[in-house]
Amino acid sequence: GNTSVGTFTVTVTTFTVPGTVQLIASATFTKNAAGQYVATITIRNTGTGTANVVQVSSGVLNSTAGAPFPLVFGTVAPGASVVQQMTFPPGAGTAGSGNVLRLSVVWTGGAASFSQRAVLP
Repeated sequence: GNTSVGTFTVTVTTFTVPGTVQLIASATFTKNAAGQYVATITIRNTGTGTANVVQVSSGVLNSTAGAPFPLVFGTVAPGASVVQQMTFPPGAGTAGSGNVLRLSVVWTGGAASFSQRAVLP
């Protein structure tokens, strides 16, 4: 057969896999002097990838939207938590555990919806 002699170059490209984002949202409520419900919302990343441009795009207590929107959390690194507050008007719920908070959370490359029973003061 034919034999070929020469030089050649091999290029190896390594791709870094950024990991996965796993966000968990939770909230606790207090009441301010104006009678408004203040939700202290925690977004926690239990995944291995960083969540960028995290924000709550919608927050509803029972059937009433809170403010402000969007509620910006920024970057949430793996294992980290970021806390922000959202306010709901006094008529958004009743004292006790018969309330529901629904949050829509978006970040670069993802979105999730969360729902939890809300215990109001």
